Amino acid sequence: RLVAAAVIATAAVIGTAGCGAKQEQQPAQTNQSNGADEGKENESSAEANTAKTADGEVTEIEFWHSISGQLAEKLDEMVDNFNNTVGKDKNIKVTTVYQNWPGTDKLVTVMQAGDVENHPDVIQIYGENMNIVRDYERMVWVEDYINNSSSSIKKEDLVPNAAEAFSIDGRMLGAPLTLSTLMLYYNQDMFDAAGIVNPPATIEEMAADVAKLMKKNGDTVEVYGLNVCPNSYELNSWIAGQGEVSYFGNNESGRKAPMTEVTLDENNTLDNFLTEWDKVIQTGGLKYQVDNMNEEFANGQHAMVIMSSARIKIMKELIGSKFNWAVADLPKVKESDCGGASVSGGGLFMIDKDDPKRLEASWEFVQYCLSPETQLFWSQNTGYVPVNRLTYELPEMKSYLEGEPELKLSLIH
Repeated sequence: RLVAAAVIATAAVIGTAGCGAKQEQQPAQTNQSNGADEGKENESSAEANTAKTADGEVTEIEFWHSISGQLAEKLDEMVDNFNNTVGKDKNIKVTTVYQNWPGTDKLVTVMQAGDVENHPDVIQIYGENMNIVRDYERMVWVEDYINNSSSSIKKEDLVPNAAEAFSIDGRMLGAPLTLSTLMLYYNQDMFDAAGIVNPPATIEEMAADVAKLMKKNGDTVEVYGLNVCPNSYELNSWIAGQGEVSYFGNNESGRKAPMTEVTLDENNTLDNFLTEWDKVIQTGGLKYQVDNMNEEFANGQHAMVIMSSARIKIMKELIGSKFNWAVADLPKVKESDCGGASVSGGGLFMIDKDDPKRLEASWEFVQYCLSPETQLFWSQNTGYVPVNRLTYELPEMKSYLEGEPELKLSLIH
């Protein structure tokens, strides 16, 4: 257990510098990346029919992202929609460029080289990687733009936790694009066969269910009760969920100032988790390796998996009518935990390349991505939770949620 504690604490330092208690790592696109070639720069597919100004100039900007597979196709469609509407009206063309996950390696390279020309104009950065750019002089604070009277998007329009996830000391450095939370996906048919009435509310209950759901042939596990490998994303959710002020490290895990030390081993939150998690390990029904979690769950190889709520739409397509399944809240460490669910996601960050026109174009694009209508499109086509509160008031969103009970449950968070 001491070894496990050391490993997890190390992961916390690496994976959560700059993280707040309510913001986690975006789940890796392990099972969604077949459609993207790593390291290859992919332009948005459609030609932007951009009307030129009197001087004949169109402002072109680059948007770097690390979204792959089916989600990347929808992202390109969203960018195409911008180019053919707002972009056409304002003479702006956005080109998407794929970067290997987590999407910041090339940015760090050009930052260190002072290669301004090869910087992106807008880049998707996951919340836990904000520490990479928080003090970079070319970063443009979204707070300064969203509070401008001319902004079509207001800070109060955004889901509070989403805005907080990309803020430093209360000021937005980036703007949220994707929003999700960890959930328990479970095979309802397997639960019924095992006589389990309700999904587990705590890790201890989950351990008991894993023992009932696991199926073995001799010494070989044929059906695992649970598949998950706790990394910084999962661990941060279980640490933050234990209390309203449970942080990984000092300075509110880097939210007030750079995090310089880990504190989760001082407030017993790590020990609490390890004590409960050991009960899951002892069942022998846990698969630690995450290979093809989506497909394996869809094929009935696991009774339960823990994944982002953003996987709901993908799982519906993979499972189809094979079996009945559902989602539930992430089991708590202890029944008395009151910290609530943690949100995760990627944000849009703007970079100043010494060209006011490009910066203005970047903000137009960010506003478009945050608009209620665009967030409706993004949610319906990806499964991500809208970051704009006004999206939930749209008749189309209300109608959509009526047919998506799994996604509706994730909105409670």
